[in-house]
Amino acid sequence: MARTVLVTGATRGVGRALALQLQQTGCRVISVARSLDALPAGVEGLALDLASPDAATRIASWVRTEHPSCAGLINNAAIMVHSLLTEDPQPEQIAREIAINLITPMQLSAQLLPLIAAQEGFICNVTSGLALAPKPDAAAYSASKSGLRAFTRALRDQVRLAALPVQVHEALLPLVDTSLSQGAPEGKMPPKEAARQILAGIRRGEEEIDVGKVRLLRLLLRLAPALAYGIIRRS
Repeated sequence: MARTVLVTGATRGVGRALALQLQQTGCRVISVARSLDALPAGVEGLALDLASPDAATRIASWVRTEHPSCAGLINNAAIMVHSLLTEDPQPEQIAREIAINLITPMQLSAQLLPLIAAQEGFICNVTSGLALAPKPDAAAYSASKSGLRAFTRALRDQVRLAALPVQVHEALLPLVDTSLSQGAPEGKMPPKEAARQILAGIRRGEEEIDVGKVRLLRLLLRLAPALAYGIIRRS
């Protein structure tokens, strides 16, 4: 595992669990957050709103200046708004979701790629099973994760063609017991277990890390897609 790792969204949920588990393996963890007080002890942070148009540029500059040995990036931060666009188009909220969940992770991956390549490190973009089968009342979130999934695959191909020593991973999350899934059915995965599986997949060099029930979702989509989409619609 890399010596210094940047984890976005480390104040709570899976991101916080990732930061704590990385620290336990001896890694130095850095992060960005609107409130640095919420970060785990020992995690150095940059106060920033990931929805800002210049967020990725400011983060990359900070990392290059203050943490030039950074060899890992985990784009974990995300927001999800449950809404019916047939009742309220919510243009501002859609723009914020796309900025945090898709635009900033893409820009940050691209801007930190040379630094991470110099360290022979890794990039892991955290997506969701909803990138495979969208949830009706989370249209913008599902679209953002599907977009990040496509970007990650394309970036991996570019890295391979350029012969850069960088591992590019996608971690697909199931329903995890975080603030994003409040009000959802029971059977949610604990954040600690989700983080453990993500880090284990990175260590094994897996390009696509299916966490928890995502593997089952893939199987259902292949064998009975109508059933799979129906389950997501009703969840």
